Amino acid sequence: MKNPKRLTIISALMLLGLIALSGFLAKVLNINDTGLYYYFHFIGGFFTAVFFCSIFKIILKEKGNFITRAFLVLAFTMTIGLLWEVKEFIELGIFANAPIDYGDSLYDLVSDFGGGIFALYIVYLNSAKNYKKNSLL
Repeated sequence: MKNPKRLTIISALMLLGLIALSGFLAKVLNINDTGLYYYFHFIGGFFTAVFFCSIFKIILKEKGNFITRAFLVLAFTMTIGLLWEVKEFIELGIFANAPIDYGDSLYDLVSDFGGGIFALYIVYLNSAKNYKKNSLL
């Protein structure tokens, strides 16, 4: 990617749009289909990983190897996913006094991880194709 700052802004906007769409579906249209939200977690994990790839490209430049940077991207992606699940726990378990489905939370985190791995795969393919020239990681 020639302009990682632009990609950072685009991925952040996509994440905000996904959060807004999720809230709109749940609160306004009262659609609470958990199967749909697994896709949202996958897409959210994807855009979170792309966001952190571009951030690390800006901050780290070409320092470190691909494996280290990929591990950092996945760690930050999973941290965001975990924070989201903590938000859901507080929202549902404490304020709504609803039963907590730990299996759903685990599946959400697996979906986040899958989206992050898929993003890293796309970045890796881009890096191999454009070695050192336009690589994102």
